[in-house]
Amino acid sequence: PELPREFEKPKGRMLIFWGCGEKARPGQPLVIDFAKMTAGKLPPGYEAAMRGFNLSRQQPPSASRNTTYGRWPNERTRTQVPGDGSLIGQHTIRGNYSPDIKFSLAPEQDFLGPLTLTRNEVGATGSAQLAWNLVPNADAYMATAVGGGQDDTLVLWTSSEVQASAFALPDYLTNADIARLTASKALMGPQTSTCTIPQEVVKAAPQAMFQLAAYGDETNLSYPPRPQDPKTPWNIEWTVKVRYKSQTGGLLGMD
Repeated sequence: PELPREFEKPKGRMLIFWGCGEKARPGQPLVIDFAKMTAGKLPPGYEAAMRGFNLSRQQPPSASRNTTYGRWPNERTRTQVPGDGSLIGQHTIRGNYSPDIKFSLAPEQDFLGPLTLTRNEVGATGSAQLAWNLVPNADAYMATAVGGGQDDTLVLWTSSEVQASAFALPDYLTNADIARLTASKALMGPQTSTCTIPQEVVKAAPQAMFQLAAYGDETNLSYPPRPQDPKTPWNIEWTVKVRYKSQTGGLLGMD
């Protein structure tokens, strides 16, 4: 019913930017003053920024939801996939609690290639230029940056052309989400290989950290295959989902 005597109002601000370009768009940044929020005052555009991208929530197998669960590598088998490893070809998964799972992956279903920066520098105008190689089979790209400014200021930026709270890169994206978010320009398209972070972002957070991700279509397999006749019962023995992402990051303007 009462605030404790030692309670102190939160300090600081959050500056939210979005979109690639030499300069920030009109109406940016969205400024969130933590002290004013405590008093119930929300800035215009707050709801739009916080609604996110409405991503389809994915639920992979887990020990808490599945009666049988295993993972590899694990505590007893720490073998890692080598850097030059490939997914192409025949795969067999065996377990003492699972059916034998056998499937094959084609060349276009291999790991996404490495996402390599070709440019990361702050130009004479004060904006920052990011450039990267196009990753084969990648369907979309996304960049984010976060940094601290003066006077307890937190600066957030995303390459999305639409205002939303996508300030941490999504882990993986479904095919439907990739198509929808690329169409709305929340994600950069598959032929995009450059993005300029606006001057205002760099000025507000001169030592920002950035992340860049490439997303590919997921592969979904099952046995037996879905019957052509919808009236025929489909008794699935197993399913396989292969998800694809390539990612890099670093300090803005530094090798």
